[in-house]
Amino acid sequence: MTPTTVHVCRFVCVVVVVVVDDGREERTVVASRPMFREELVGGPKRELHNAGVVSAVLAEPSRVGELFDCALDPDEYVRMRAADALEKVCHQDPAIVAPICGRVLAELAASDQPSVQWHVAQILGQVPLDGRQRWRAVQVVRRYLETSGDWIVLSHSMDTLAGFAEHDPSLRRAIDPSLARLVGDPRKAVAKHARRIRERLGLADVPSRPVDVRGAGAPPSGSTLFC
Repeated sequence: MTPTTVHVCRFVCVVVVVVVDDGREERTVVASRPMFREELVGGPKRELHNAGVVSAVLAEPSRVGELFDCALDPDEYVRMRAADALEKVCHQDPAIVAPICGRVLAELAASDQPSVQWHVAQILGQVPLDGRQRWRAVQVVRRYLETSGDWIVLSHSMDTLAGFAEHDPSLRRAIDPSLARLVGDPRKAVAKHARRIRERLGLADVPSRPVDVRGAGAPPSGSTLFC
């Protein structure tokens, strides 16, 4: 008796196939569950309605890949809801997202959608990273800090970079010009957050100046760091 996973329309069904005495196969559906995309698509655009998806992945971590695929969906609202759900899963259990961290860095981080980018920044600040992944994560989040005009993306990027930089003096120096620039942002929330991050990193009283950043954030070869 061998369980078989079959994808049919809106559901994933677990089918038990039994070969009877005369050689015929008898198939019985023993369980079915809605595919994540069907739970994330449609409805009011600003509503997430992804709590069921988060619970499902926490209960069955092997489905994290299915959720990740939804974060690359052609529908921007499916992408937003899936990225939010992925971050919520990571917040509760980072080990579930760790196996797909490479895909987060290679595929999801390339998104130019702000409501995906800020969740990528959050995830990279929570998931365990090896040395190479950490270096790549620093580059991703620094790019967000330099290119995004979205205040939520900027806020989460500052938080994640602060976590990376707390024990990395070269990275602190490298990101300070960006933080100093954001202290002057006309949006009060952004400026206040940048000041708070500079204070947290002990940079508030240090004059900001350009730094050679080519190696900033890069750990020693072979090291493993966790944020």
